[in-house]
Amino acid sequence: MSYLLSFLAFVIALAGVKGGTWDPKAVGVRKINFIGWVVIVSSLAVLVFSLMQEYRKNLLDEQVMRYPYKRFMDALEVSLGPFNVVYSEAGGVLAYHENPFAILDRKDAAGVISKFDFERTQEGANIWSSDFSGNYASYTCQELSDAVDLMESTLVSNLAVLDREVVVLVQEFKQSGYVREFLINKCDYYVGVRRDGNMVRVYPPKLTEDKVKVTFDSIISIRRHLMRVLGGSA
Repeated sequence: MSYLLSFLAFVIALAGVKGGTWDPKAVGVRKINFIGWVVIVSSLAVLVFSLMQEYRKNLLDEQVMRYPYKRFMDALEVSLGPFNVVYSEAGGVLAYHENPFAILDRKDAAGVISKFDFERTQEGANIWSSDFSGNYASYTCQELSDAVDLMESTLVSNLAVLDREVVVLVQEFKQSGYVREFLINKCDYYVGVRRDGNMVRVYPPKLTEDKVKVTFDSIISIRRHLMRVLGGSA
């Protein structure tokens, strides 16, 4: 499109050199001669194409600005995935097809999740493997770790375009309730860990209702901010 604009600008300049765009002897629009119409049409074309080019540029800039916020939203969905599973396994009512964020609206969510016994549900799983294999603790931790990694990589690569509030909210999420508790052992739950020559189990953290609520509040705060930024496309 830039080549077309350059060509039209050349046509207008050439017509200007030629001159004679106006016939004073004619009446009405007939006063505009052929050269005049060329200038008018070319000028209008330049205006239209310039506006289109500016619109596309602004649209692209907006998409670039919104992209990292959408990645943060994706990370929040990842972080809630295992707790949707835990909540359902512990007796909470959550339809399979529901939005991952629906759990945040369940008033009983924190209480139900806090009663989930990660150690009991581990029975029968392979304690010498880091694979999920029924190990809810390792699965939960890995999903939280993936969510944090996605947030951190988004922060690093988009820091220049992000607002300060979302940066602070993400840092708070990393240190909130069960996120920090789960990640402290680098997801080595029920996995063989050599300490002083012995193989031992690393047990998952005990989730209290307060810790679950603190983390959910952090997720809600980030999501609310993201929705303000993203608007209807959230």
